[in-house]
Amino acid sequence: MTASPSASVPAERETTAATNSHTMAALLAGVLFLGGLAAVYLLGQWVAARYIYGLAEAQNGQKYADLFVQREALRHRDLLPFYGTSEILKGAADNSYHAKALFADAPTGFSLFALGKPGGLVFTAMQSLGALGADLKGKKLVVSLSPPMFENVSGHFLDVRYAVNFSALQALTLLLSHDLSPELKSDVAKRFLSHPSMLERHRTIDLVLNLYVNASPFYIGVAPLAHVQRLLLEVVERARLIPRIVTTPEWRKTAKPHDSRRLNWAALLADATHEYRPQASDNPFGVSDSWWSANKWRVVESRDESRNDQFFRESDEQFLHNLDRAEAWLDLEQVLRILQELHARPMILSMPLHGSWWDYARVSPAARRQYYVRVRELGARYGARTVVLDDLETDQFFFVDLGSHPSPTGWVHYDRAIDAFYHDALN
Repeated sequence: MTASPSASVPAERETTAATNSHTMAALLAGVLFLGGLAAVYLLGQWVAARYIYGLAEAQNGQKYADLFVQREALRHRDLLPFYGTSEILKGAADNSYHAKALFADAPTGFSLFALGKPGGLVFTAMQSLGALGADLKGKKLVVSLSPPMFENVSGHFLDVRYAVNFSALQALTLLLSHDLSPELKSDVAKRFLSHPSMLERHRTIDLVLNLYVNASPFYIGVAPLAHVQRLLLEVVERARLIPRIVTTPEWRKTAKPHDSRRLNWAALLADATHEYRPQASDNPFGVSDSWWSANKWRVVESRDESRNDQFFRESDEQFLHNLDRAEAWLDLEQVLRILQELHARPMILSMPLHGSWWDYARVSPAARRQYYVRVRELGARYGARTVVLDDLETDQFFFVDLGSHPSPTGWVHYDRAIDAFYHDALN
């Protein structure tokens, strides 16, 4: 027996109503989800704008700041972005001559927004600067270089360092940006692809990068998915900041009055050296006695020709070989190309090599000079202000260790160059 047409009509209406109800519920859920994403996005932006000075003070170099926080910092002329590596972190808390400490209260009109972390690379700055794009136009910033970054550390250890410094959000933002030329983006993408370990957990990014580098027509089809992933990553980045602000009252600081005085650099240098010298009087390299006590055996044994341990052992030939093959040069050139295309106003600031140590390691001043020459040549090629402190190679108290971390004396020299750059007073 079949149902009559009149009996089937209510059933069809019930089915249609149920379908419509599910559709409305799905639409409502979608609207709420998108609304939640938008709320988090906007709230994160408000928090960064409201508390950027507290965030700048809290940025102690343990990690690079979130990308949207970096963008906010660039909007404030009295915050000078300072990109570096472990020197940003080491000694910042207990060294009043460290740039973050010395400029903390903006004694000459600015403080630092410091970005760096232990194990950082030139690559770390490259991906951040590329992702910032047009926000860098006309902005001053400092890129700090440490000579050990240009030693050719190859193999698994270097792969790990690149992987640790990789940012999925910054890589996607850089690649999808219209602020950089296709040629430059392709060259930067090749730097990402040169260390596949960076992309092992980011298959979408790996695919997008490969398609872009190979100029594949499929890139156009995949790009919208990359944009969605980039947006979600940015929302997650902002969502992480909000609870950190809520639970960290000392970060909730707003702008404070600035001084506009000149620092007495001669007096600061004398005070810093007077303070540091007693802490570095029991070793031949002027490094911290505490560091020397823990590492002396490694330095002394490095001269033992019967040992296979190559730690700290060098020669002109080996030094120049490592210098020539260092991948950091590739990343530094991309940094300079990015800054040139974006019309930023950078200073490349390089520490000296530790002269007495490298003499001990049998690397001559002539060989060491090749590092300084190459940094200056790259800076000049791309129109960047370049300050290389090679005249301080023989300053015995510039470094606190043999890992190129400045002592209080070294920081005063660094601080003076940074201050002169900010005030357009570089010679």
